[in-house]
Amino acid sequence: MAHAQTRTATFAPLAAAPARPGRRKRVTWIPGQVARSEEEKILLDALTEQGLQSFNDVKTYLADTLYWRDFLRGGWAADIALLRHLYAREAQDIIGKLQGVTLLVEEED
Repeated sequence: MAHAQTRTATFAPLAAAPARPGRRKRVTWIPGQVARSEEEKILLDALTEQGLQSFNDVKTYLADTLYWRDFLRGGWAADIALLRHLYAREAQDIIGKLQGVTLLVEEED
């Protein structure tokens, strides 16, 4: 009877994730600009009424507000929850589109 070899897998220890380069970003409304679209009104609310400043907080607020708007308009019937992760990307795109128009996105020191 032949001798069966036993194989053992050797895994390298997990390395710590590298620190993300870059600084924290701050979002501000450009003084004198008027919020015309629904998205602009949500962003203005986030910055003035909610007191949010960090890019991630503002993006999350916008994404959540857009998601719940669609959910309450009947998205629950279409299983919109499966697409919730796409709202963060949409919010990021909206902020990018409005940068320099109604919003300033600046690196914090």
